[in-house]
Amino acid sequence: MDEPALEYASNRVLTASEISSYVYCNRSWWLDKVGGYQPANLEELAVGTVVHEEHGHQVQRAGQMNRLAFVLIAAAVFLALVWIILQIVA
Repeated sequence: MDEPALEYASNRVLTASEISSYVYCNRSWWLDKVGGYQPANLEELAVGTVVHEEHGHQVQRAGQMNRLAFVLIAAAVFLALVWIILQIVA
């Protein structure tokens, strides 16, 4: 079975996602981009997208909580030093 040649304009931009898709499975990439085939498990793919988006939000929240923890620890250390200095001076 001969596959038609893929012809892209020289100014076409490939996204990182598209390159990743090709590297992961070039046949799947070809079926989608050249053959025009769509996967049969669209519902599962949609659920996976939602799960990945939620995971991304959780990772973002975890980073925010880490930064907040660092700020609170730094504030506690600062207040402890101020208290120690005030005890020495008084």
